[in-house]
Amino acid sequence: MVDPKTFYAMVADVENERIAILNKIKESDMPLIVFGGERSSFVAKQVLEANGIAVSHHCTDAAYAAKRSNLILLKNVPYSKYNVFLGMMNYYPVINSIKNNSAVSDIFYCDFDEYIPTREFFDLAYVNKNLTTLTAVYNLLEDNISKNSFVDYIRTRISGNTSYSEKYYIDGISTYFDPSIVSISSKETFIDCGAYVGDTINDLIKVSGSDKHNIFAFEPDEKNIPILLDFFSGSKLTNARLIPKGVWKCSDTLTFCAEGSSCSSINESGNTTIDVDAIDNLFSDRKVTFIKMDIEGVEFEALNGALNTIKRCIPTLAISLYHKNEDLYKIPLLLKEHCPYYKFNFRLYSRSTYDCVLHATL
Repeated sequence: MVDPKTFYAMVADVENERIAILNKIKESDMPLIVFGGERSSFVAKQVLEANGIAVSHHCTDAAYAAKRSNLILLKNVPYSKYNVFLGMMNYYPVINSIKNNSAVSDIFYCDFDEYIPTREFFDLAYVNKNLTTLTAVYNLLEDNISKNSFVDYIRTRISGNTSYSEKYYIDGISTYFDPSIVSISSKETFIDCGAYVGDTINDLIKVSGSDKHNIFAFEPDEKNIPILLDFFSGSKLTNARLIPKGVWKCSDTLTFCAEGSSCSSINESGNTTIDVDAIDNLFSDRKVTFIKMDIEGVEFEALNGALNTIKRCIPTLAISLYHKNEDLYKIPLLLKEHCPYYKFNFRLYSRSTYDCVLHATL
C-alpha cells in the first residue's frame, strides 16, 4: 500500500513534452504532412493548426484513402521534401516505409488526444485534484504489472510520450481475453457491449477454440449491424443474438452519433437517436459468465445498470477505462465498492493511451 504523497512522486517526474514537439515543428521550414486515417490524425491536425502550424496535406494508406475521399496517399504529396506527423495509435506497421521514403525529412509523434475538447486536460494538476482516488485504484490492483503499467499510463497521459506505456504492449494478445489473466470456457454466456462488427466475438471463438457460446451482442449503429449479422451468418455460432440497442443504466432513448465505425457513441451532439437499456432489465433471470464493455465513454453508466447481474452472477469483466479521464478511478472504485470479491488487473493493449482495460476476475 502506498500513500497519496508517495503515489504522486511516482507519476510526477515527467513534463508535458507536447509543447517542445510543437515548437520543434514550428522551427522547421518544411511542409508538414499529417499521416493517418483514424480519429487521432484528425485530433492531431486540429491541435497543430490551433497552434499556428500549417498542415499542407492529410495523408493515409490505401485502405483508409478508399474510405475517406478527402485524404490522399503519401506517394501523391507534391513536395520533394517534407516532414511527417504520425497521427495514429499504432504507427509501427508503417514507420519503416515512411522512414525509407527519401522525401521525408523529420518524423514527429506525440499523443495529442489530451486536447480533445470534451475532456479535461490530464496534467499534474488533474492528478493532484484526484490524488486520493487514483492512489486508491493503484492500491487495489492485483499484481506488479498492473501497478507499474497504471503509473506509466498516467505518465504518458501527462507527458504525451508513449514510450512510458508502450513497453507493456504485447503484439497478438487479445484485448479482452488476455490468457495471463482470464480463463475462458468452451461455453460462455457472453454479453458484448459495443459489438461493432463482431471482432471481439471472433476473438472469443479463437481464444476458446469453441463456437458453442451464448452470445448477446449490443450494437445500436445501423451501419454496423448488417456487417455484424453477416459475421454471425458466416460463423458456426448457433446461439448468437443481436440486441440493437445501446447499454445504459436504465431504459431510455438517447442521442447517438452514428459513424458506422467502432467510435459510434452516445453523444448529445449526435445525428440520430437510439433505444438503450440496462443489463439488469434484460438479464434478470439468466446466468451471465462474461461481460465486455467498450462503449465510448458510457461504461460507468452501463455498469450502474448491471450491478445486480454482476452481484448475482459474478461474471468475468473486461471494461475499457480510456474514454473519459474519470473512468480511470470511478469504474474500479465502483466495482470495488459493490463487488469486493473481485481481483483487479490493469493492462494496456495498444502503444498509445487507447485500449487500457480493467479485468475483474475471481
